[in-house]
Amino acid sequence: MSDRVNRHEVLTPPNPNGQGLVNRFKKILVAVDYLTSTSELFEAALQLAKDCNSHLVLFHCLQEPISGMPEFLAHAGMGAYSGVYSQEIIELEEQVVREATEELQTWLGTLVEKAKEAGIEATSDYLTGEPGRQICAFAKEWGADLILVGRRGRRGLSELLLGSVSNYVIHQAHCAVLVIQHQE
Repeated sequence: MSDRVNRHEVLTPPNPNGQGLVNRFKKILVAVDYLTSTSELFEAALQLAKDCNSHLVLFHCLQEPISGMPEFLAHAGMGAYSGVYSQEIIELEEQVVREATEELQTWLGTLVEKAKEAGIEATSDYLTGEPGRQICAFAKEWGADLILVGRRGRRGLSELLLGSVSNYVIHQAHCAVLVIQHQE
């Protein structure tokens, strides 16, 4: 049997009455993305958590800080002299990051409340960095039994250039992974 088959388990009950899954996935990490629709992923997570009586962690990964990125300055319509930021630009950047983080926390809190209203134990967290790596690291540290991650369906050049978080997680996670395809 290949290493690939050993590492990635099929989500089928180990016995005919299906009790294996209920006892198996007690800690589920749901990798949500604030910038894209996560409703399908979130609904799948809620249903699975109900079926398995699981604890959910709704997890989001922020990209690296925007500090020093030319895109930030161009978007803000500002420039820097000789690559040195003025104090106003630094303060504006800090304000943008602070407001975006507060908005993210509010959104994650809303998802947690929806899960709790459905009778599911749920918390949320977020980290900054490369999403695939952070999802796998957080899942391992938390002791997740299962990771739910969405897939946008990128193919070809866009997947090559932008990468695939779901592909990374499938190949690097320490636990089972369930990928939910985003429906257009």
